[in-house]
Amino acid sequence: MKRNMTLAAVALLVAALALVAMVQAIFYFTAEDLESDEDLWELYGRWAAHHEVVREPGRFPTFKANAHMLHSEQRDVGELMALNVFGDKSFDEVMATTSCLKRTGELLPELEQLPVIDLDLVAATRALPSKVDWRYANAVTDVKK
Repeated sequence: MKRNMTLAAVALLVAALALVAMVQAIFYFTAEDLESDEDLWELYGRWAAHHEVVREPGRFPTFKANAHMLHSEQRDVGELMALNVFGDKSFDEVMATTSCLKRTGELLPELEQLPVIDLDLVAATRALPSKVDWRYANAVTDVKK
């Protein structure tokens, strides 16, 4: 149980770090960029330059499908349309790049070698004060009428 919790925490941390990296590298586009294949090819070029990746003609159909999928999902809620660095990757390629779990749910061998931290032991070894006056910790406000 503790091992699963520790591994889940590691997986959550990896996912959070990946999310932070993706959010910082967003490329916005508009519906006008999707009007024709020529417009989409130009969008693909701007996207590739923004993310400093090589534009590959063979990846264009995936990029086009992703752009149209995002447009169909985001236009209805009024959000800005954006593509991250994975704009020309399929779902399976993204999962293979960013996930620490295999599709079968088995752990990757690298994660098997990580030490397991007993969180109960860590909590038991920390000395806690016998009492705390929250007024001196600025955690209590005056009574409001």
